[in-house]
Parts: sequence; C-alpha cells; structure tokens
Amino acid sequence: MDNIILNPQDVVKLKGYLQSFTSDSGVQAAILVSRSGFVITRAGEFGQVDPNSLAVISAAGVSSTQALASTIGEKKFPAISYQGTFQNLHIQVITEKAFVIALAASSVTSSVVRLYARELTKDMLPIIDRIFAGS
Repeated sequence: MDNIILNPQDVVKLKGYLQSFTSDSGVQAAILVSRSGFVITRAGEFGQVDPNSLAVISAAGVSSTQALASTIGEKKFPAISYQGTFQNLHIQVITEKAFVIALAASSVTSSVVRLYARELTKDMLPIIDRIFAGS
C-alpha cells in the first residue's frame, strides 16, 4: 500500500495538469495512478471504461514492464504504449511511485501524446515527489 499525503491543493493542481494534458494532446481521458493502482486523480471522459479497473491492471503492467527493462539492462522504460483498433493507451512513468495513463482514440497521433506526456511529467514531478516523500 502506498503511503501518500494528499492535500486538497495538490489534488486540484494535479487534476488541472491532467485537464490541460487531455485538451492539449487530444486524449479523451487521463488518470494519475500510484504504483499500487490507487487513482490519485483523473480528468476527461472515460465512456464505458472503468478508471479504477484500468488503474489496477495498468499498475501490474507497469511493474512487469519495468522488470522487463531490468532484464535487458535498462534502468526503466519511461513510456509504454498499447495500440488497439479503436483505442490506444499511453502510460508515462513519472517516478517509481506514480504514472499517468492516457486513453485516446486510435486516430490521435501517439508521438503527440508522448510529447505532451513528457511535459506533463515535468509539471507533476515536484508534487509527486512531495506527496510520496513518506513512502
């Protein structure tokens, strides 16, 4: 279980970053998730997708993908993409404690999502470091 300290101001700021990310990148929804699968905040329209299930399953995927990175001598894979026929997922690892999931239509260019996700990481990093300082 993650030991995070969230205050309302941090949640509002993080949600604002996600909202800007969704509108700037063209993704339909984004979730900030702890490595254990806890949804910290989210933005956008999820339609039929359950954000909590997506978060928990993605947390397991991020953990296994980071183990793969280690197996081949990489420190980490900072970004993971899954491309489907209708929907794509982009996962941007912010720190070893948190990551962002972006849900996008397959028509959204993945390179644009990656570009905005890297910027999002820079914006969120100070807050993420602070809220996970005790864990």
